Amino acid sequence: MQWQITTFHNLRHLDPRIVPFSTAVWDPKWFVNAENTPHQDKRGVWYGLRYESLVPGELCHNLCFGPETCGATPDECAFLAQYEKQLDGLNFEQCIQEMERIARIVCPEAIGVALLVYEKPNNPCSERWPLLRWFAAHDKEIKND
Repeated sequence: MQWQITTFHNLRHLDPRIVPFSTAVWDPKWFVNAENTPHQDKRGVWYGLRYESLVPGELCHNLCFGPETCGATPDECAFLAQYEKQLDGLNFEQCIQEMERIARIVCPEAIGVALLVYEKPNNPCSERWPLLRWFAAHDKEIKND
């Protein structure tokens, strides 16, 4: 199965056979429905799935102050450092297998999984970078777009 990291904004351009999972602390309102269940848009693109293990956890809470007030470089960011520790504490293979299993249940013809973040690929202050390093550390290919 192919893997990629993309933004919520790009979700509407995904192939319907790529199942997206939010990794955000808060999802956009349009991403979830009233039943809080996976659902498809008119093109067949999936919405509403989250993978809680990849959502920044409680130890990341209140460590990000946004680009306007941060003052730190991404290499010095306490939020990103804590998020990286969170990822390092996960069983990588178990997470991959579980997301692929869920993707196939939701979409039997699934060809891939997309991890959703808010920030664009050119933003160095984003959870996408710890996620990319986590995949690289486990020799798993993931597209960054």
